[in-house]
Amino acid sequence: GPSIRLAEISIGAGSAGGGVFRADDSVLIATGRRDGILVVSPDGGAPRSFMEPETARGELDFHEPSRLPDGRGILAVGHMEDGINTILLITAEARRTLVHYPGDLLRQPVYASPGYLVFERGSEIWGVRFSLGDLAVDGTPFRIAHDAGAPSISEDGTLTYMHANGGQQ
Repeated sequence: GPSIRLAEISIGAGSAGGGVFRADDSVLIATGRRDGILVVSPDGGAPRSFMEPETARGELDFHEPSRLPDGRGILAVGHMEDGINTILLITAEARRTLVHYPGDLLRQPVYASPGYLVFERGSEIWGVRFSLGDLAVDGTPFRIAHDAGAPSISEDGTLTYMHANGGQQ
């Protein structure tokens, strides 16, 4: 069908934001600016604040949100004072750090069934066991692919990513 404009949101040049639909068809939008994560109704209208950065925790803004199954929460990259190096779990009640690598660039966290958090770390794809029941990582992160980025997981659990030479795996 035709596209529908839900809201107008200003995103500055070079911002690494992103958006994700929630189970109720509202959209969470990370602008990559210091206004945090916004929520837009499925009927459109002005965006509302969903979650602001906690500057006391060193948060500046959020990037690249993705949804956990069954509305369990949102994964997002936290842009911290010391870099874009943290993957956060965001629920209606709270947020907490799942992965933090000082000095590294983390991007595009996604959930992979039956229980993994997959993400881009520098120019590699990494994974770590993740419990949906506990909403926590379990174990040591491991490298999945070198010279790769932009991980994506299909409904059946198939991982695709972009290889540094431009090809998709």
